[in-house]
Amino acid sequence: YLQVLRSVLVEGAVRHMGAFYDVAASLIAGDAAASTELTLAALGPRLFALAGEVADAAMSWTCPMAYLDEVARPAMAKGAAEAGRPTPPLVTQVTAVVTPDRATARDVARPMLRVFGTNPQYAAMFAGAGLPVAEDGTPSDALVDAVVLSGDEAGLTDRLGELADGQDGVHEEDVSDLGPAADATTGRGLSPVRRPARPPAWSPPHRSRTPV
Repeated sequence: YLQVLRSVLVEGAVRHMGAFYDVAASLIAGDAAASTELTLAALGPRLFALAGEVADAAMSWTCPMAYLDEVARPAMAKGAAEAGRPTPPLVTQVTAVVTPDRATARDVARPMLRVFGTNPQYAAMFAGAGLPVAEDGTPSDALVDAVVLSGDEAGLTDRLGELADGQDGVHEEDVSDLGPAADATTGRGLSPVRRPARPPAWSPPHRSRTPV
């Protein structure tokens, strides 16, 4: 799939016959779109390794930060090394609840995480991170705390900055605000933002991102 997208986006056309896709296509304008970057959304180590091997970036979603450090980034580095290329960036999704009360944040976040916990792939990832969910998908307090940040607006801004500065390979944070707690406790919310961390160690040839 990535090979097909890469060909059509970089060269403007693709002819591909493979085990899963038979594609003959070209861009309407007929021109290559070399400014389009391919980001691979990944959850398990094999996809993170594949992202390191062939993608311009990887993107996590609802993953514990420790899991990204211990599993995702090493897998990306391994895939990149095997392909003889620098490790691409990791776009790190972070869930935040704007409230200074941690118990309230857990109450708001738990139903969202339970939806993920009922998904077998996510349940396996959480278990692999040492934070298994209950049989019905309900997350523990430890899992909620590992995935969800909380605090007032100033505190969250500082924490996100610390996170970006202190984690190797974090070049961009995609922040999702669970707004109900903010509305209930402060009357304000945290707008989704993207905060770049330190400049990446390499410069990919593309700019915009197409999640796949």
